[in-house]
Amino acid sequence: GGKVINYLDEEGAAVPSVACYEAGNVIIGREARRRVAGAGLGVSGNVVRSPKSLLGTDTVHIGGVSRNVVDVVADVLKEVKHVALSSPARRLDAVDLAVATIPVHFDGRKRAQLREAFAKAGIRVHQWIHEPFAALYSHFATQQDPSDALRRLNRSLVLVFDWGGGTLDLTLCSIRDGVIHQVRNDGTDQCGGDHFDYAILETVS
Repeated sequence: GGKVINYLDEEGAAVPSVACYEAGNVIIGREARRRVAGAGLGVSGNVVRSPKSLLGTDTVHIGGVSRNVVDVVADVLKEVKHVALSSPARRLDAVDLAVATIPVHFDGRKRAQLREAFAKAGIRVHQWIHEPFAALYSHFATQQDPSDALRRLNRSLVLVFDWGGGTLDLTLCSIRDGVIHQVRNDGTDQCGGDHFDYAILETVS
């Protein structure tokens, strides 16, 4: 409809990518994260953090139960969709098409699994965009005068760090005549924010 709609939850923050499977119930987001306070990346008991970082494998054991990783990611996506549709301020009738952001190191298999997870949530992926590039685009889009912001950085190189829960992604972009070009991408799934949380916890405990 020509406008940007955020998917923030009732606390005004992004839905945490955490899933908890408890007594036949699926708990996603903030409440699930409260139950995993202090745990590291991946699975802890019946809770899994940053399940997207587990794509590339088929199954994961959560609370002694073998679950399809795609299904876990789909559960998170369903919650994000629910948050978007249940907000009276957004006035959305449906969310069935998405431009999806991905870490720069995602290979074909991981993309296929993520596309399947979106499909299970009732959403079709229209296009993939690397996460750092999406962050830079969002930065300019939210400026009071996006065109002026781009002009001020004309013929500049911009290095974007996207530090997520499971990955660290970097994109080097060139800005020329109002157009953002990706020059080089690199990333790692060995030093995401969750890894730092866990390292700090281990140090102080």
